[in-house]
Amino acid sequence: MQDSEYFDVLMRRVSTDQKLYDRAEAMLHAVSTAEPLVADSLRTPQDIRFHAEGPFVRDHLRLILMSLYAIQDGTLRLTDIEELRRLTSYGYEIEELNEIFEEHSAWFEAFALCHDAAKWASVVFVSPEKSRGAELGFNSKLTYEPDVDLAQRGRL
Repeated sequence: MQDSEYFDVLMRRVSTDQKLYDRAEAMLHAVSTAEPLVADSLRTPQDIRFHAEGPFVRDHLRLILMSLYAIQDGTLRLTDIEELRRLTSYGYEIEELNEIFEEHSAWFEAFALCHDAAKWASVVFVSPEKSRGAELGFNSKLTYEPDVDLAQRGRL
């Protein structure tokens, strides 16, 4: 049995792997070039209280992709994560989950790229008139136009 690593150590190793970084960045570039919705979403700020990978959604997606690619190439195995290894009664399930990530990696890659794609377009701020929020510009309208056919907008 291979030595285990604590999750934070493992994620530091994955997040600093230049090969994984380059592969994830290449995918983000290709997808954002092909789909403007994704390009816009990558520039969406994220709150460190919920996503600590970096200040933008791009940082969040890059680390997801890097982790998935590390599972694909075998440099990350869920059963080698110390915190999961300690869950001895779930060893089979954790191994099975690792196999699911490997066998369905294209699906997980597509999910990673799409799961936050509409976040920037669906965020709305409504501040009461003459409030501090209104003074700071925290009033925005929903930018999505549900009655406009996507094919007419050139998205399909």
